[in-house]
Amino acid sequence: MQLLGKIYAHGISQGAITAAQGGKFQHGFFSAALTAGLAPDIMKKIPSTAGRVLASSIVGGTASVLGGGKFANGAITGAYVMLFNEMMHDIEEKRKNLAESAKQEWSKGSSKWATKNNIPKCNVFAQDMMRENGMAPYDDRYLAAGVWGDSKSSIPK
Repeated sequence: MQLLGKIYAHGISQGAITAAQGGKFQHGFFSAALTAGLAPDIMKKIPSTAGRVLASSIVGGTASVLGGGKFANGAITGAYVMLFNEMMHDIEEKRKNLAESAKQEWSKGSSKWATKNNIPKCNVFAQDMMRENGMAPYDDRYLAAGVWGDSKSSIPK
């Protein structure tokens, strides 16, 4: 039932936005509703961000055409549904899991805390926790805390 509510909510909100912009309600509704309905499968089956956005664009565009609208408008709607809803929830869930993992390791006195001269090196621990939660940008090295904290640093994706 939760998925059905999400489908209607996305459809109605995007339909209203489309109508407010001079388009037809049903074009925005169909694009957003179908994309929202298929988003869980897209998230499970397609690992890359670009792939998820592309698939959602195709779904949204196709739904728009089937409803009598333009493919391009529906494709944009599908991309927005994926980027600003589904993927944001995914990031929030990963952040929550990361915080919980780190808290558990800290509270049980984990040996995962890297130390030098008995001083914790939080950047090593943070990257280990990120890696365990599917968030680390690379596996072959650790970045110093100063690199993570410097807004001028270039951290490859």
